[in-house]
Amino acid sequence: MKKIFFRFTICLFLTNNISIAQMINGGFESQDVSAPAGSDYYSIEYATGWHNLLGSCDLIPLVNRPLRTGVGAGSLGATPSGWTEFCYGNTTPLIAGHTYKVTFWVRKDYEPTNGTDINIGLLLSPNIPSTSSLSTTIPTISVNVNSTQWVKAEGCFVASQNAAHFVSIGPFGSSGSPETILVSIDDVEVLDVTDFTFPNASLTIPQNTYCVGDNVIIDGSSSSNEAEYQWKIFLNGVQEVYNSGIITGTASTFDATPHLSFLQPGACYEVELTLYGTCTDVATTTFCFEDPQISFLNTNLTVCGNTPLNLEVTGDNGWTYLWSSGQNGVGLKTAQVIPNPPFALYSVTAITLLGCDVTEYINLTVHDPNNVAPWMDGINGTGEYTIYVNQGQQVSFSSTLYNDHSNEDVLNILTGPSISTLFYSTSYPSNNTGNFIFNFNAGFGLVPDLPEGSYTFIVDTKDLNVCQNKLNQYIFTVNVICENCPICVSYENRSSITTPLPPETKAAKCINAGFSQTVTTENQIVAFQAGETIDLGAFFDAGPGFSAQIEPSTCITDCNDCCVDWEGFSVDQIGNGYYYYLNFDLEEDTDPTNDYFQITDIAHPFCAYGALGYKLSIVDAAQSEFYENTVLNQSCCSFVSPAPENPIPHASIYWDGYTENIFGNMVRPNDGTLYYLLTLYGCNGVEEVIQGFIHVGFIPYTPGMVQNGNSDPINAMYDEKFQTEQKLLLDKLSNEISLNPNPASNEIKISGYNLSIPLSIQLYDEKGLVISKRETLENETYNVSKLASGTYYCRIYTENAYILKKFVKI
Repeated sequence: MKKIFFRFTICLFLTNNISIAQMINGGFESQDVSAPAGSDYYSIEYATGWHNLLGSCDLIPLVNRPLRTGVGAGSLGATPSGWTEFCYGNTTPLIAGHTYKVTFWVRKDYEPTNGTDINIGLLLSPNIPSTSSLSTTIPTISVNVNSTQWVKAEGCFVASQNAAHFVSIGPFGSSGSPETILVSIDDVEVLDVTDFTFPNASLTIPQNTYCVGDNVIIDGSSSSNEAEYQWKIFLNGVQEVYNSGIITGTASTFDATPHLSFLQPGACYEVELTLYGTCTDVATTTFCFEDPQISFLNTNLTVCGNTPLNLEVTGDNGWTYLWSSGQNGVGLKTAQVIPNPPFALYSVTAITLLGCDVTEYINLTVHDPNNVAPWMDGINGTGEYTIYVNQGQQVSFSSTLYNDHSNEDVLNILTGPSISTLFYSTSYPSNNTGNFIFNFNAGFGLVPDLPEGSYTFIVDTKDLNVCQNKLNQYIFTVNVICENCPICVSYENRSSITTPLPPETKAAKCINAGFSQTVTTENQIVAFQAGETIDLGAFFDAGPGFSAQIEPSTCITDCNDCCVDWEGFSVDQIGNGYYYYLNFDLEEDTDPTNDYFQITDIAHPFCAYGALGYKLSIVDAAQSEFYENTVLNQSCCSFVSPAPENPIPHASIYWDGYTENIFGNMVRPNDGTLYYLLTLYGCNGVEEVIQGFIHVGFIPYTPGMVQNGNSDPINAMYDEKFQTEQKLLLDKLSNEISLNPNPASNEIKISGYNLSIPLSIQLYDEKGLVISKRETLENETYNVSKLASGTYYCRIYTENAYILKKFVKI
């Protein structure tokens, strides 16, 4: 296919030929401007032989614009998207069959702000074109006007009639909007060049299909009669990717390889050679790059190791296939391999009949056939799968997940109890190993309380091994225990001399005692109950009243609400009801170890005050603070008091009598009066404030005065003789009276009190609440079968003192 092109150079003619000019007034030099001024005063109609075809073209110099030569030029308006103004002139009669060289010069009168270029064309025709056909008419020659410099358009035309012809000039193309660009035209020529020699463009190419990477050499040396030439390359025949510009001389071979932009398999290019001489001649050739394509048909990229596997690709059966596994051959699109864990990479190269090649890769994840199921290491790496949490609290734990091969995924499935996910959440590791996180909320924050009990979660850890799936199942148990129950308890250095063991200890999971220091129960009744383990060390000394029991439901089914039976606060009289006396003078007080301030509740030694918390403040008259302490608990019976059955050094609420001075030393306060303020915090937001004075200094002893702070409302009035007699009596009663059997499940019998002294009895629970009373003690059997399991106290009273006997209900 040949194309007609224009060029922007001066046309060269053979010196022995003569060209004959045919254009009338092509330079717009002949003008008639004598007509009066009017609406068409600037019209191109004032140039001899020129007329408006569309719109109103102008004549220069009637409009002030630059000229190329002479004294005249034409001017017309054009838009970037279409035609606006056209003009036309005429020639002398042309001879049919003769070849004519057609040229004109054109420039932009100014550069638009958008920098738009415009195509201006010239049509040589025996007829004046109709305005309706201007949008579809292809001009004889055209040029892209891209600057304000004059450029030349030229081409050749063969006349088909013996007649004068018309030269129409304008922006041939689709109709557009009002003018945005003004252009000037000048020196329009039509020359008879019939007797001249014309260029002849010719191209040869060794092949029309290449491999990517091949050199593409095109031969234009057989072309002839050119004075200049130009190479162009178009991608897919449309997009210009190379333009050599006009080169003086004769065309030869052309290496297109360096100029092939967007080079890729399957791309096609068109090379165009334009020769410039008397006229122009164009030759084109096309070529493409072969696009061999193959792809693996194996869609499963995870396979079992050490097992034969067939790999297959698409492609032509006539191609040669080279496999990385060493198998080669024409049409060999399938190869058998045996992949090894953990990964296997294979490739195949296909070579086409032309010699082009393409390589495709496949990367396989290879599972090991020697497989074990994924496993976990227990809660926080302990190997255990049970955890405890108090009602109203929350707990989190992790369990590391392991797998035997790093390239296997793990499928985790959680099966839980029928409770809302509001109470628990899980987080699994993103790959085959890592931390499995479990969060459990038994009522903390805005979450409602979860009932006590055991909650079981089953986690299935299954690896996605394509050779063989293996499954392990792990059972995680969360025990929600009583709000105030400890999970584990540990005792060391406990005796009547230090701190005696409580009558009963319950722990949801474990109790440990006597592993580093002596723990002795002596002759007291002491009961241990735990949900899992009770471990007694080498230093544990169990007396006849000791019992230990493993009960999995401990702290789960036997929860007590501190506030259900709450009857208010219980505090012994403080001092003499007005003053509490402290004497730190060694000469006056030979026993300074008892010089401290304390609040007692002798009637409830193991469940003192009926309080869940307190705040104690001690200041002097100047409001200087000597001591302050605040304790807030959520557990029942968290405070204790000294009593005959609880011989501890001091009560839970106490002050040791020391304060810090300005030098940071702990010292005794000076003699004088201090002020104490005690606030007790109870159930349901109830509070009680107790206040009074502490006298520091020597006070002469008088019978009935409480001097060391051990206030006892029963023994408040005594003297030395009375105290001695009472002690002998109480010792005698304590040795003779007994409770049998102990521990008991159905009944107990009180015996051994054949005395002339009237006695009465009260039965207390471990909180100090009275369960029953007997005004006169007689030999009789007490039915305890309806009592809940736990520790109870029998107080056997004389007139103003008592002995204590303890028993355990099982």
